[in-house]
Amino acid sequence: MEALNLKSVSMSFGKFTVLDDITIPVASGTFLGIVGPNGAGKSTLIKIMAGILSPTSGSSLLYGAKPIEYRRNHPIGYLPQQQKININFPLTVKDVIYLNLANRTKITKKAKLKMVDQALKNVGMLKSKDMIFSYLSGGQRQRVLIAGTIVTMPEIIFLDEPSTGIDVVNQDNFYGFLSHLAHTHGITVIMISHDVGVISNYIDKIAYLNRRLYIYGKTEDIDMDEAIYNTYGKTGKIATYMNKNKTGFTCPFKDFE
Repeated sequence: MEALNLKSVSMSFGKFTVLDDITIPVASGTFLGIVGPNGAGKSTLIKIMAGILSPTSGSSLLYGAKPIEYRRNHPIGYLPQQQKININFPLTVKDVIYLNLANRTKITKKAKLKMVDQALKNVGMLKSKDMIFSYLSGGQRQRVLIAGTIVTMPEIIFLDEPSTGIDVVNQDNFYGFLSHLAHTHGITVIMISHDVGVISNYIDKIAYLNRRLYIYGKTEDIDMDEAIYNTYGKTGKIATYMNKNKTGFTCPFKDFE
């Protein structure tokens, strides 16, 4: 089943073209990584995919429907690059997650609290649920925000540089977790990242973007060095990192119940 289909999508702000003729089909349960230089239009693209922005031309569909129509009846997960949360406001960790369930009026408070606990358990932050959010480290805050993204168990999640503030070891576990969501639970994961060498070991497909889509396909079919040159205009070998447990990855987080 096709989760996402962009056809000839272009986006302009005034006379400035941000995206030019982008076509990307994504099958359900795919882990897609979007990479490219700063100013390449990556955040704009993911906002169009999620239905937050409408393209100047072309079409975008989520599970066969216009994104705004799909979102009326189905939750999506979306984590922007910068979250507008006032860290000086005394919200607890569980409060931050609970806010993502505010419009789920048909679910009881007891059920919502169980969903909050489950989401925090999945990112290893359950023991911190009563802590004040602003007291957490940057990496811990990011993990809590990611829990908020998955708390509703959406069919598709969009993540804009989600590993910001997470240390290298936990980044590796985190990418493995996202891969687990896609391949075990069938959740489609669309992620913007600069960690090309690391994510290539976990994602199914990669899109190299610099206003235009230069390369799109399965990671094993792509010459990574050529892709870097075509996208960034620079030469050089790409450094990749392989987890020793890559071939038999065990999810470090508890499965969804």
